[in-house]
Amino acid sequence: MNLHITVQVPRSPDLEKVMNRLPAKLEPLLIAFQPELVQLQGRLVRHTSREGVCCNLNLHLPTAQLSSEHTAATAQRAFRAASEELVQQVRKHKQRLRENRTLAPDQGRPRLAVAHPHYAGAAQERRRADLAGYFGAHHAELLSFVQRQIGLRERLGELQPGQVEADEVLDEVVVAALEATPSPAPVSRGRWLLVLAAAAIRKLVKAYSDHQHGLEHRSLDADPEAADAPDPETVAATTEMMDQLALALAPLPRVQRHDLVLYLLEGFRPQELAELSHRTLGEVEASLAGAETALRAKPELSPSLRQRLRLGMVPQAS
Repeated sequence: MNLHITVQVPRSPDLEKVMNRLPAKLEPLLIAFQPELVQLQGRLVRHTSREGVCCNLNLHLPTAQLSSEHTAATAQRAFRAASEELVQQVRKHKQRLRENRTLAPDQGRPRLAVAHPHYAGAAQERRRADLAGYFGAHHAELLSFVQRQIGLRERLGELQPGQVEADEVLDEVVVAALEATPSPAPVSRGRWLLVLAAAAIRKLVKAYSDHQHGLEHRSLDADPEAADAPDPETVAATTEMMDQLALALAPLPRVQRHDLVLYLLEGFRPQELAELSHRTLGEVEASLAGAETALRAKPELSPSLRQRLRLGMVPQAS
């Protein structure tokens, strides 16, 4: 968040303390937005001794511009009152965004353009541009992750081909991001969005029935005309590997295979798996250890797949 407050009144330790509280209150509410697109500007100025000090705050978001203004006898009181009003406006704005995002088709627009074929063409492109603009620099990584996960679940028979689209999952991520408050532990926005995407896929799969350890995966649905698209041989090899992986994972319990894929292929930490599935760390580690034991015992698992999975890196449950 870019912050600029103009102070035209005498500064004091009490005023500085009050001013420092505002970013601390806003940042957890604004993690759903790209930090570089969020600007907070303010001004503290004394009019007359009778009128007191006026505080004006303006918050620029990618989706709106919010402002608050309050006058009080002291700068501290004026800033505190304007801050509280601005925080309430942010909460209300996020609520409106959530409500608009989850409108049903018969309430004015489709929830997701690509999920309804009759909303094709320009509407689809606007929807995809909206998602790309929302996620910014994280969009390509998120899209590739979601495409891989959908493809694997189709191979496992958990989803029918075309039943869930990548943009549908990303739309769920937007709603979840607007609803969620991140944990107190420091976390990058990119990692946080990946965890939300994994949770959204789990939710949609249930409703319908990069890099990991140095290993990069490309989406199988990459545009063949794109400059960085994989060559046909790479696509064929990756497709064969994913087919082998799906065949090997199919007999495992669903929770175990999902944990193993997210941990070994996508680089999710056990604690992140625990958070997105509402389990304890011990339960996740036991699930990972059981899945790895079962997978290593499969003689049909090819040496190349064993090497790419790098089995043996799963933490053992205590």
